[in-house]
Amino acid sequence: MPGEAEASSVSGKTVEQTFTMLSESVYPVLFAAYSVRQVDDLDDDIDADRLRWITEGSEMHLDESRFTDYPKSYTLTSEIPVIPLDELSTRTHEQLYTGSINEAYLQKPRNFPDRVVNLAEQVTAEGETPYEKVMLLQQYLSSNFTYTNTPDLTRKRSDDFVDGFLFEVKEGYCDYFSTAMVMMTRSLDIPARWVKGYAPGSVSALEFIPMDGQQPVVEPGNYTVTNADAHSWVEVYFGEYGWVPIEATPGFSMPVLTAEADAEPVLEDEVEEEVTEEEEAAPVAESGDQQSAWVQVVAAIAAVIIVLWVLYILWRMRINLRFASARIRAGKPLTAADKVIAETERWLRAAHRKGLVRHDYETLRESVARWIERNPGLQSELEPLLRQFENARYSPAEVKEDQWRAVHADAESLKKSLKKIRMV
Repeated sequence: MPGEAEASSVSGKTVEQTFTMLSESVYPVLFAAYSVRQVDDLDDDIDADRLRWITEGSEMHLDESRFTDYPKSYTLTSEIPVIPLDELSTRTHEQLYTGSINEAYLQKPRNFPDRVVNLAEQVTAEGETPYEKVMLLQQYLSSNFTYTNTPDLTRKRSDDFVDGFLFEVKEGYCDYFSTAMVMMTRSLDIPARWVKGYAPGSVSALEFIPMDGQQPVVEPGNYTVTNADAHSWVEVYFGEYGWVPIEATPGFSMPVLTAEADAEPVLEDEVEEEVTEEEEAAPVAESGDQQSAWVQVVAAIAAVIIVLWVLYILWRMRINLRFASARIRAGKPLTAADKVIAETERWLRAAHRKGLVRHDYETLRESVARWIERNPGLQSELEPLLRQFENARYSPAEVKEDQWRAVHADAESLKKSLKKIRMV
């Protein structure tokens, strides 16, 4: 029963995590992936008696009623569920929920719109089990609505948040998708709860560029999580299988139940083709008397042709060379979105050298807002650069090849503006 006997009968995998805080903020919980199994290491000046395990939310709370400090670093072990999907997908509602269900996880607002309930039933009509119905809802939300941080709320007419999102606004950020998923799931008599936390972050160096403006070093297995990674998702209760995370927001994924990774486009490797052309086009020295004048002339002409051809090849390869370091760090061919992020890293370093300092606790949006406030003349350059980065980093929409070129052009314009104005 959710909230009372929530222990799962399925096997799990333990993962040890070490957290290092980049700010002085104080939080009521210790962050962890999934359910905390044990706290392995805590700052010596943090009283262990402040730790309280909350069963209902599977959370390790840190009592802050008498203290205002937060551990600078800590290590803990989490239990990650391994769900047998083939088995779970066959379990009927009667098999999963043999006892009573906590009504708190089936609760809906008074006068909950009928058309939301009807839509949930319509979308899941082909599903025979709770798991199949939940997956149909997830696919429907992630495929038919647009992710954006700035939904057009002028289209909203309904007083109900979910109803307005599904039938009027039809776009929004994670809170819109997760809330709709919870309420539509509950309308099918399947217990669900809304969860707020952080996405896993990124191994990209962009979110934590050293303050000296130098090239950051990324260590394998290290993730940087900032306010930009704040996220909400859904957990559905599947009886003996426990609470299972469900991700309905486009562009995000969850290791459990949504393990399929999006295929990444592979860029053509033009270098190899160009080398082949070079080999074919390289003139072959004719045999003959090396002392003869005409052979010397031919050799000189051939040398000039080779030099010109090499220069042409280098010019053709300028894009590949431009992203060589980013491609080495990524360990794979770069997508157009990867190139936008690499260009962003480049102009951020240039901006830092000109006095636009980014604090390590800020998201890029927070830094840009602060820079514009102090230097309004840079707004026309900084805002397009910020939009291009956020689209590449967070939007599920495909990034086109010409978008990173637009970032490069806007960055050059920013550099010129930085030379003209007096930085405050």
